[in-house]
Amino acid sequence: SKGSGKKSGKGLGMAAPAPNMPNGVPGQGSPASGDAIAFLEVVPAKTDLVVGEFVPVEIRAYFRAGERISLRSLPKIGGGGFVLKNQEGKPGQKTVEKNGEPYTMLTFYAGLSAVKPGEFPVEVSLDATVVVREKGGANPLRSLRSRMGSMFDDPFFGSGMLDDFFSRLVEREVALVADPISVTVAALPEQGKPAGFTGAVGKFTAIASAAENSVKTGDPVTVEVAVTGEGNFSRVAMPKLAEKENWKVYPPSHEFAAADAVGQAGAKVFKQTIVPLSPDITEIPSF
Repeated sequence: SKGSGKKSGKGLGMAAPAPNMPNGVPGQGSPASGDAIAFLEVVPAKTDLVVGEFVPVEIRAYFRAGERISLRSLPKIGGGGFVLKNQEGKPGQKTVEKNGEPYTMLTFYAGLSAVKPGEFPVEVSLDATVVVREKGGANPLRSLRSRMGSMFDDPFFGSGMLDDFFSRLVEREVALVADPISVTVAALPEQGKPAGFTGAVGKFTAIASAAENSVKTGDPVTVEVAVTGEGNFSRVAMPKLAEKENWKVYPPSHEFAAADAVGQAGAKVFKQTIVPLSPDITEIPSF
């Protein structure tokens, strides 16, 4: 029997915009003044989604320059309306200015996906440990002031320099919480939904090809389907043969190659072995 050399088509997912990361919609997590030790912002690419849509999101953690910090977790999302996917383990880092003060900004890149329709807040938190200088408690300076009097009342000594000298460094565990951002999630339309829809939302193109063009009955044929585009690739599945009669079909394998940091864009390649069982077969059925 003979197999067709190549087939192509579109429409494995429902059409929905899946843009690259723009400037986004920043949260209001920045402090009113520059004296905050640390704070968090969440910046999704957009705030109007459909169920299953996958969009990039930046999570920015700010720590006052000069503070010693260590992270105790990756960013976490609450609220139940969304999931974070494909977080990059190592954040980007640079120094920025906020309200006239220098901060170290750590940027985490991830994908945000909505799981149900409605209006929900995107609530993100991050656990960290910050080493800070603690004032108060037993301080030899206070004892000296009480005994020595006017010398330590001099403005030079009252400027805080000796207070800093006698203070101690302590570790503080902090839970940074970004101000929530409201996101509206629409339900998927029923009209126009492809047969066998698996929940993949985005813009995809599929090209199918067969490694063998001429085989005997019972010989295996390797079919490859390459899906490229932008969207929720975790829900993209191997399309099924339209006609399975006289074919033995084996489970497919797949590989995914991301084209960006969070896997919104890329290529997912499926390979599947099928075996013709009749000498009357002349082509591979459509998918």
